[in-house]
Amino acid sequence: MSISTLEGLRVLDLTRLFPGPVATWHLASMGASVIKVEDTGAGDYAKEFFKTPEETKAGLDSSFYRAINNNKEVIYLDLKNPDDQTRFLELVKQADLLIESFRQGVMNKLGFSYDSLKQIKPSLVYCSITGFGATGAWKHKAAHDLNSIAMTGVLHQLADANNKPIMPNLQIADLLGGAASAAMGCLAALWRAQRTGEGSFVDISMTDGTLAHNLTAQVGYHAHGDAPLAKEDLLNGGVPQVVDVEPIRQRVLLKIRDARDEIETTIAKRAVQLQFLIRHVGHDVRRNRLRRQHDPVGDTVAFEARDPGDRGQRP
Repeated sequence: MSISTLEGLRVLDLTRLFPGPVATWHLASMGASVIKVEDTGAGDYAKEFFKTPEETKAGLDSSFYRAINNNKEVIYLDLKNPDDQTRFLELVKQADLLIESFRQGVMNKLGFSYDSLKQIKPSLVYCSITGFGATGAWKHKAAHDLNSIAMTGVLHQLADANNKPIMPNLQIADLLGGAASAAMGCLAALWRAQRTGEGSFVDISMTDGTLAHNLTAQVGYHAHGDAPLAKEDLLNGGVPQVVDVEPIRQRVLLKIRDARDEIETTIAKRAVQLQFLIRHVGHDVRRNRLRRQHDPVGDTVAFEARDPGDRGQRP
């Protein structure tokens, strides 16, 4: 962002790997000052993720680690060491926000629970990112992205041509249920702290956050008694097939204007908002047959592109 909207916000980041570091990366990108606290042993082992031989030879951390931590100050503390504990508490006094992603109970054992730290800094916002949240029967269980998307029905929606689940290379639970949900929750809590002077505990469950955003499948379940599989619903490939009958170009082009130039983008053979297509395409489009809301999903729509100068009567 060109404007540092969070300038002056001080964040202590005790997280590692993916969800927490991405959350604080977003905050740092908006101007927050983030101190990433890593242990004096292995540190954040994301440093080794996807590491190339060239990076190893050059003594560099992995590009994966650098991509989501390049805008932070990194320090190393042993939170079991009395001297480092004292230094950490001094940092807490100066912080507005603390984010951690340990299993439930770890921070308590270290003496750094929210109840303890708010005695030192009453306005502190304390965020905990875990697989299943700070309460409930599963609060002590670990979770990975795949666990969360499977339990929330997201994996059911991601299938190959044979309706077998596929593992996406976009970590949905980590990034949406974890990182994005944490960033939003923390900003809301910080707004409250600014107005009231009172901090709060932000409990982020990656699984709960993922389930809350799996909206279209839940709507499908509500409407049909089951979540539609691939190519069975409005937004997962079951929309009308757009069949271009123009013999020359064999495709319909959508002209997208930006501040610099005009870009022609080929529309895929499916389109949901057909009225958008008709309004913005660079040709008049003759509608041969248009799917109505009550028509079966997967119906076919044929378009004929005509020269813009042809203003003959439309059917």
